[in-house]
Amino acid sequence: MNFSDDVFQESLLAKDESLAWERIVKVREEDGQVWVFVGINEKDFALEAASMFVFERDELVMINMDGDLNQMLEYAFEPARGHRGAYKAG
Repeated sequence: MNFSDDVFQESLLAKDESLAWERIVKVREEDGQVWVFVGINEKDFALEAASMFVFERDELVMINMDGDLNQMLEYAFEPARGHRGAYKAG
């Protein structure tokens, strides 16, 4: 089965039409496909949602996250603050 971006964007707009949805990742391989979309509040210039769709063989997995994703990302990357370029491949 072959999905298009439009199928997912229509679904995401139906979920929350107040956000601007943009595809940021698309992977097409022989045995699977992956799409990642982000929902942006253009008024506040804030990342408010992310949705991932993974299709493999006969299974479609959908993951939706929403809320203050900017705050979540800041928290997740805090341990790396000040360590840019500190790690070298061995």
